[in-house]
Amino acid sequence: MEIQSLKCNHCSADLKVNPQIKFFNCNFCGSSLTIKNSGGTVYTEVIGEIKANTDNLVMQSNTILLEQELERLDREWLLEREQYMISGKNGSKSLPSQGSVPVLIVVIIIILVMWLVFAVNVNSSKFGHKPPVFVYLFPIPVIAILIWNISQQASKGNAHEMAKAKYEDKRRLLLDKIAKSKDAKVGS
Repeated sequence: MEIQSLKCNHCSADLKVNPQIKFFNCNFCGSSLTIKNSGGTVYTEVIGEIKANTDNLVMQSNTILLEQELERLDREWLLEREQYMISGKNGSKSLPSQGSVPVLIVVIIIILVMWLVFAVNVNSSKFGHKPPVFVYLFPIPVIAILIWNISQQASKGNAHEMAKAKYEDKRRLLLDKIAKSKDAKVGS
């Protein structure tokens, strides 16, 4: 049986080892060692250092995967956010605003007041005693369009807010995982 002389990579003690053994413990310091052969040179390497290096690589890989997941989430949100956009003047788009709903309600009230003032002040000599029906029905289509617009804006605004909250929750969780992954790497 052939015996090989090596040095412990941890404590530098002289060791006599069977070359067919791949893993063993140093008789002097107790370190777990493995025999490495590189370019005709045979030496020992502390297994704990290999494990630490491997663990560090795994943590770095996990951090990179989490960062890529965060980038994917951000890209998906930008695409999803487009479906909530409202077309504006000159082809511009904007996110729905809950603040525009009260403005539309005020516009409806103003139209109703103006219509009532007009209907009351109609010159009866011009139309006879009773104004034509269209005078009373005129604001109905305008008000219907404004009410439909209000419901659309409110619906899109609510859907946008819910989707945004969901996105922000997912993003916050990913950022926490990334921070923990980086902290674990620093702590090792």
